[in-house]
Amino acid sequence: MRRRDGKMPVPRQTSRPMANDIQPAFPFPVPRMNSMTAAEAAKWYRVTVPQIAAVLEGRPHYETAFDHAWDLKSRLRLVAALALYDQELVGEFLAAFPLPLKAVLLGQPDMDALMNLPDGEYVMPVPVPEDEALARLLVISPTESRAFPGTVGEAIGLELWDGRQSWVMTEEGWAPKPADGTGGGDA
Repeated sequence: MRRRDGKMPVPRQTSRPMANDIQPAFPFPVPRMNSMTAAEAAKWYRVTVPQIAAVLEGRPHYETAFDHAWDLKSRLRLVAALALYDQELVGEFLAAFPLPLKAVLLGQPDMDALMNLPDGEYVMPVPVPEDEALARLLVISPTESRAFPGTVGEAIGLELWDGRQSWVMTEEGWAPKPADGTGGGDA
């Protein structure tokens, strides 16, 4: 299939997903990679997840609303983690905002657990209707509400290079890093 300019499209040289591959999937603004502190990313995630319900209302049902919501929440979680300035916090961030498997939310049996337990030791879960599972999926849990509260001590001393100069987080906020490397401010 030729492009409008008559040239053949060139396939990408990698099968890894690129940042712009996931960007079009969102009907609301998403943060850029390496653009937020953990507290900012957590706040964005907590505010954005409940908006999934509004997104589902006007969509054609090419798949169930639950499946679409789970996929969207999964992507939002990844975008929030990739928005962190400090990429070493990604694992901790993802652990603080767990995403249960679809089967767990729907109360479907865990086949791996069934295979590895002796007969009679596995209690079958009670199936959950999709609308109830969807409601549970879109709620921010109390544990998630407390994750990365944005306390001042979280980022003090964090250094950032913006392409022009170095900055350091102080108790007063971001400040240019002094040339002597002391860290600036009272921190």
